[in-house]
Amino acid sequence: MESKNDYEAVAAKVQEGGRKNVGIVILGRGESKEKVEHWIKEGRDVKGIIGFAVGRTMFSQPLIDFKNSKIDREELIEKISNSFQHLYKLFVNRN
Repeated sequence: MESKNDYEAVAAKVQEGGRKNVGIVILGRGESKEKVEHWIKEGRDVKGIIGFAVGRTMFSQPLIDFKNSKIDREELIEKISNSFQHLYKLFVNRN
């Protein structure tokens, strides 16, 4: 979804019929970091958006670099941690 309005429309639909306990998780879908950041920024303030799930988008390249001995284990952990923390801060409006 590209805009806050898109998220609001879907959240309203999934919560129809008294389903106020239903939430939406923003997925990274293997898209670029920039695209995932955009999605998180657009959805973060929408009631019903409860989180995000990323994997390939943020973690693939560090894992490839580690596998190919371009970075060591500590750098792998740091890169993955920093990437996730960055998205978390975006989601909670601190960045």
